[in-house]
Parts: sequence; C-alpha cells; structure tokens
Amino acid sequence: MNRIAKLLKTKYPIVQGPMAGITLGEFASTVSEAGGLGVIASAGLSPEKLKEEIEKVKNRTDKPFAVNIPIYQPGSEKNLETALKADVGIIYTSAGSPEKYTERVKESGAKVIHKVSRLKEGLKAEKAGVDAVVAMGFEAGGIIGRSGVTSFCLIPELADNLSIPVVAAGGIADERGFAAALILGAEGVEIGTRLLATKECPVPESIKQAILKATCDSTMVIESPVVMRALKPELSGDSENPALGGQVSGLIKEILTVEEVIRKIAEGLNKAKF
Repeated sequence: MNRIAKLLKTKYPIVQGPMAGITLGEFASTVSEAGGLGVIASAGLSPEKLKEEIEKVKNRTDKPFAVNIPIYQPGSEKNLETALKADVGIIYTSAGSPEKYTERVKESGAKVIHKVSRLKEGLKAEKAGVDAVVAMGFEAGGIIGRSGVTSFCLIPELADNLSIPVVAAGGIADERGFAAALILGAEGVEIGTRLLATKECPVPESIKQAILKATCDSTMVIESPVVMRALKPELSGDSENPALGGQVSGLIKEILTVEEVIRKIAEGLNKAKF
C-alpha cells in the first residue's frame, strides 16, 4: 500500500476533485463507495447545509471521505469547525495559506491535504505540517492559479523536493494518466473533469455531451475574478456561464458510472509497474 492509500484509508489512491455545487454528499459518497476518496465541496454552503451534506455521506457509506475548505472564502472557518465537529477525518484545504488552518485540523486528529500549483506553495504547505499536497497542473479545469506550470513538470519537481506524498491533479482521464503520474513521482491522483461525465454526476446532460465533443484544445482560460479553465462557449452553449472543465476533456469519449471510472483509472497502478 502506498502512502496516499494508507493516509486516506481508501482502496485506491484516487481523490475526487471538489467542484462547488456539484460534489456534495450524494456524489461524494458514490466515489467513496467505489474505492476513491469522495470530497464534499463546501464552497457556497452555509454551516447548516454542510452539516446536512456530511450526514448524507455518513448515511450512505462507512468509507472515508473529505471536506474541501477554500481558505479564502468568507465563512471558511465556520465550515471547518462544522466538519471537525462532525468527525470528518480528512480536511482538504485550497485557495489560501495552509498555515491558517493546518494546526487546528491536526489538533483535532484529522488529516489535512492541501492543493498547490508551484514548488513555493508546496514547500510552504510541508512546513505548515500538511500530510500531503495535491499538485494541480495548469491543464486542470476550474480554478487553476496563475503559475502556468503543467503537470509533467510540477509533479516531479514537488516529488523531488518534498518529503510528504504528492497527489497529481490535471490531465488525468484514464489508467494511462495514472500510470504516468506515478512514474513522475506522484503517489495518487485527483480526477475532476472525468467524473463530470459520469451517469451519477448531477450536472446537466448538455455539459456531459459538451465534454464528449471536446478536443484537448476546446478549453479557455478566464482570468477574472480568478484564473479558471472552462470549456469554450461554442461547446457548452453558454457564454455567460461557461462550464468548467480541463484540457483532459478531449480524452473523454463515453459516459460511464463512477465505479467504472474509478476501476479503470486504478488499472494504472499495474501499468506503472512495467
């Protein structure tokens, strides 16, 4: 068992990327039941609503799950306390300094993982005491940061300079991406866009079909108010509210169940052992 699977206590070292308004209790529990780490996205949730979503997971599975806390968001401290009081065992912080909450999380006995997009952030996270970092490459969907460093460079740079394990995020849709990430030095992967195109994902069917039609150059980077990667409007059909998605959309050609996606990606564990 590698360090990420041991840390998360999951069947596979596969983390579901948090997506606001999408990856709530029901979806997170589905991922956890499939052997990955389901993650509730707390962005935009009140403490009361977050508590409800946590209860949904606990009512559906006894497998590990996490709550994502975007540090910069108003109300993040209250949501953190809600998660800790509910005995959530893994807190996934992002979008801010890990120093703000890591000590509090560790005091509670929970584990903490933190998302980074460059080496400087990774070193800061390790110094703050996080248990693992998620290396977000620039090709990822959603909020991506301003560093511009892609997964192929970021993963080995972090693996070479940190003593804590690295989870690769961005550009992973199947077992080939998982195997490549492991060879580059990651010990686990995060998948987001690939899980949008699943039968259980609660996004509109039009978004799923847009992903299936996409090629790897079918995304655009939006720089206001934060740097995000989304599908081009001609695919999503909505220029006002573009659908977030990564370059990996071009590799997704069918809608599967969450369990099928997790199982297929997990095959990368064997492919990396050639």
